[in-house]
Amino acid sequence: MMRRHSFLALVCAGLALPALAASAGNPGTAGQVGGSSARVQAANLQTVSDLLDRAREIRFDGTTAKISDSAARFLDDLAAALTREPTVRLEIVCHTADNGDAKKDLALSKRRAETVKYALVLKGAGTDQLVATGRGSEDPIEPNMTRTGRMRNDRIELHRAPAQKATP
Repeated sequence: MMRRHSFLALVCAGLALPALAASAGNPGTAGQVGGSSARVQAANLQTVSDLLDRAREIRFDGTTAKISDSAARFLDDLAAALTREPTVRLEIVCHTADNGDAKKDLALSKRRAETVKYALVLKGAGTDQLVATGRGSEDPIEPNMTRTGRMRNDRIELHRAPAQKATP
């Protein structure tokens, strides 16, 4: 059974981020981030493992934490896979290009990772399945000298996280 959380409930609980609030106001989203819940239900039956390498499909609008509309299909697929595999835990690791201020880069990467986490929660994934981590610009994969290098460094990685230990 899919777990649904109302956006309003998350706002009241202080869990929704401003970037999600902006996304939820887009026409045609029906309160979902970037797409309808029908796509989540109709997603092909890929596993979480099948989807890990597609994390690069998660993009943001400029230097904000607002998820681009083009990421909706991937997030729908990932949320559907997570609901089918409730014991799987993922770490959402966000990196930014070096924009000149390490503190701002770190803060932006943390906001982006949290935005992805809550977008997945809004689409049915469990909060206990997701860990959001921001790394800022500390781990580039290319030099930041070119636009292409900055675009490659501005990225999301998805990693399987260890299972939570049961508390006695």
